Amino acid sequence: MLKHVIWEKSDGKGRIGIRVDNDHRIEMKQLSGGALSANMLLPVLQSVLGDNWIAEAEQLHQNRAYPWCVEEHQGMSGARNYRLRFLENEEWRNAPVSAYLHVSMNDKLNQGLKLWLGDLPPLLTELVEDYPPPEEDLYRLQVYEPEEPAGFNEPGTSSGFQEILESLKAMDVLTK
Repeated sequence: MLKHVIWEKSDGKGRIGIRVDNDHRIEMKQLSGGALSANMLLPVLQSVLGDNWIAEAEQLHQNRAYPWCVEEHQGMSGARNYRLRFLENEEWRNAPVSAYLHVSMNDKLNQGLKLWLGDLPPLLTELVEDYPPPEEDLYRLQVYEPEEPAGFNEPGTSSGFQEILESLKAMDVLTK
């Protein structure tokens, strides 16, 4: 599933792409305009993924194999990082990061996201607590499925401009 979202809010506007693959991996990428505000992530996910995504994501999360925790770190600039760690091996104290969300000092998601859908609920719990979604009348979302690209020329293909110039020369249009 691939969808584009045009979003508009008082602090900016932009277009993002969101895709979910068959392995429940979700990716969000800024395509144009400004970075999405952190408080807009939940409304965007709701509008793209529909009504049951939260239950599905929570079920995936609850079925995880290892203990987990979310760590939040705020830098001196005010940027925040939310890291989801899982305890892979208690004896070796091995707790790698499985997913993270980065919020810039301007409260923007300027690094997008790329993670497993089951990692979203615990990360969103922390994020939404710090950045609650705005009232619905304070933003606008337009969700659509982008069309398949068509009509593109391969790299290295002639533009045809030199041929046009040669034909104009042959007609004496450019020599006068």
